[in-house]
Amino acid sequence: MKTLRNRILLRAFFLFVLLAIGCALFSYFSEPRYKGRPLSSWLREYDQNRWDQSEAAIAIRAIGTNAAPTLAKMVSAQPQFSLGRLTQKLRPRFEILSSSEPMENHRLAMHGFRLLGPTASNALPLLLKSFDDLRSQSTHYVFMAIEEIGEPALPALHRLLTSTNAETQRYAVISILTIKRDDLATVTNLLAHPAPGVRGETYFWIHTRRHIPIENQLQILLRGIDDPHTYAAQRAVIGLRGLSCYATNALPRLYELQSTTNARLAREITTAVTRIEKHFHVSNSAPARAR
Repeated sequence: MKTLRNRILLRAFFLFVLLAIGCALFSYFSEPRYKGRPLSSWLREYDQNRWDQSEAAIAIRAIGTNAAPTLAKMVSAQPQFSLGRLTQKLRPRFEILSSSEPMENHRLAMHGFRLLGPTASNALPLLLKSFDDLRSQSTHYVFMAIEEIGEPALPALHRLLTSTNAETQRYAVISILTIKRDDLATVTNLLAHPAPGVRGETYFWIHTRRHIPIENQLQILLRGIDDPHTYAAQRAVIGLRGLSCYATNALPRLYELQSTTNARLAREITTAVTRIEKHFHVSNSAPARAR
């Protein structure tokens, strides 16, 4: 009986040792390394001293495309409380891939994507694979990573414009506008897109395109109010608010449209008129107070 118990204990001990070795090997080989140190270690060092010519920055660039899978996992990390606590006890280095607090992973991963830029384009399939199921916060960071990749990400982003997920469409439009920030043709193409969500988000963000003259922005938004789809027209009206006092030139047209039979659009127009008039009166009264 004692011999049997000893055998069971011995087998349990060897099983524990094998498990520990397996965890250690997984931790070691789960991340690419440079000069013996894992990517996560270099990312943490860079996070403490964000200088693009530092040893950490050089190391991350040297790891190059091999960093993409790890960075993609980090940037799409979700809260995993139980697994996070277990891995913290087993192996601190493993925490970078399964932390119960994903914010650190997101921040560190963004350092990597910013430093690598288009070099990290091989991460695109992983970034796009399951982002529809991600929580809003993770989705935000995934698209920020895609924006850092830049031009190589554009074909994938244009495919996302056909998504039935409104949030996905919104992020895709923002990312395309961010990457092609000085390209008026990109804005024109987005406004001609058959999906009203794509047109609507482009109208909404048009005021952030500083390279487009304010007069052109105003005309684009005024045409947007006549969009055949209510959502796109509403977003154009909201976009006018972003022009602040410059939108006062749109007031005559907005006054006309207040009588529209489209109740949803009429409410949006009334709100826009109120806010634009408020900005106009504030900008006129400010000099008087100064004197």
